[in-house]
Parts: sequence; structure tokens; C-alpha cells
Amino acid sequence: MKLLIVILAIGLLVLAYFWMGVALKFLLLWWMSFVFGIPLLYIGLTFGWLGAIGAVLGAVLLLAITLSWQNSHTCQVLQARLNKAFYFDDI
Repeated sequence: MKLLIVILAIGLLVLAYFWMGVALKFLLLWWMSFVFGIPLLYIGLTFGWLGAIGAVLGAVLLLAITLSWQNSHTCQVLQARLNKAFYFDDI
């Protein structure tokens, strides 16, 4: 029984390590959307139609900025480090 618990604990640690890497990679790629998306949502809900139009335009601009961040050299280097640290290239 103890062996089964040890095997289960090791398996859970491996899964936790993998999902931590997935979460870090997701945050690396989409952090701008989280930081600037919350104020855009607030503006869209608070200021009526004008705020909604501004929020939609801001969301489109935010997507363009996020895509340019994902294609930048800095993001690519950080992404390569995460891939190496969490062995994502082996998948």
C-alpha cells in the first residue's frame, strides 16, 4: 500500500510540474491581455454604448499588441527557456 502511495505521489508531482509549466507559458504569452483587459471590461460595462465601442476597439488593439509581443525576440527567448525548463519540446 505504501508503494502505491509513493508511486501516486511521484505521478502527481510530475503532473503538477507539467501544469505549472503550462500555466507559466500561458501567462507569458497572454499577460498583456489580463493586465489591460480588465480595465477595458470595466470601461465597456460602465460607460454605456460609447464605453462598449471603446472597449471593442481597445480589445482589437490589445490583440494586435499581444500578437506583436508573442512575435518579439524577448518573448521567443523566454518561451525557449520555458520549453527547456519544462521539457515541452519532448511532447
